[in-house]
Amino acid sequence: EFFCMNHFFYEGTFLSSCHRYFQSVKIYQFQCILRYFIDGLICSVAGLQGDEYGKLMRFFTVDAKARIAPQAGDGFFPPIVKLGDGYLFSPQIVRTVMSTRNLLYVENKLDPDSFSRRIANEMEPALIAAAVKILQQISQLIVVPNVCWERGEIDILIFNPDENAALQVQAKAAIPPEGARMTRAMETRIAEAIPQLERLHQENANTIDELISRAIKRKVRAVTVYDAVLTSSCFGTSTVWQRMKEMAALNLPLLATVVGEIRSNNEQKPIARLAATAIEILDRWCSDLSPGWALEKV
Repeated sequence: EFFCMNHFFYEGTFLSSCHRYFQSVKIYQFQCILRYFIDGLICSVAGLQGDEYGKLMRFFTVDAKARIAPQAGDGFFPPIVKLGDGYLFSPQIVRTVMSTRNLLYVENKLDPDSFSRRIANEMEPALIAAAVKILQQISQLIVVPNVCWERGEIDILIFNPDENAALQVQAKAAIPPEGARMTRAMETRIAEAIPQLERLHQENANTIDELISRAIKRKVRAVTVYDAVLTSSCFGTSTVWQRMKEMAALNLPLLATVVGEIRSNNEQKPIARLAATAIEILDRWCSDLSPGWALEKV
């Protein structure tokens, strides 16, 4: 309820005394600017037509007179309020709330059929493509996406001739969760990857060697296979972490950090070190964050 409103637009919208009060609070700096100015500016800078701009703004705006905000929920609320002829917003909040995650979340909530038809099937390929680009920074690795075999598909297969080792990766892309319901749904998706990875280990050594040989187009024998699960955000509760056992748990920021450390340390066995390096980095992050309760006397 405390915010500061800087209005540098049409006169008479707010009483000057009210404006001075809000200026003194200094918690959030809100702006209220004429809509035609913002609309024209964004369309001009982004090269959008009117209908394209309208489709975009429906994700992030709510009318002050509306009884509900249909986009709101699961950690999101529209950051821009239509107030008379103006937009009321905080630049700080807009900068953090107008993310890709929230764009996907609102599209799925407002039009789930459109989301399923146009976006859902593209999320996993986009995640795989981004991971492949990161992994290719390690020059000695052979990285092959979308390897099909008799019992399924390996989303990414990585082979290092120097250590005669391979890493199979199953990717699971979803809208990053907020709250228990979405976290459970994400956990269910991650759990699907575990039996998919285990199938390869149920095959005999010759079958595994033949599969990898076909994928990388060179003959290999007695390959050591490691496993990893790649997600677009998080993994869920401790239940799925316990089921993953020695599988590497990766998302794109963690993968990029792992690859960076492997390169800087000039690791001779990058595939064997990948899972261990990911765990070490996660432990280091947790230690730096210093999670825990702090008892304060009030």
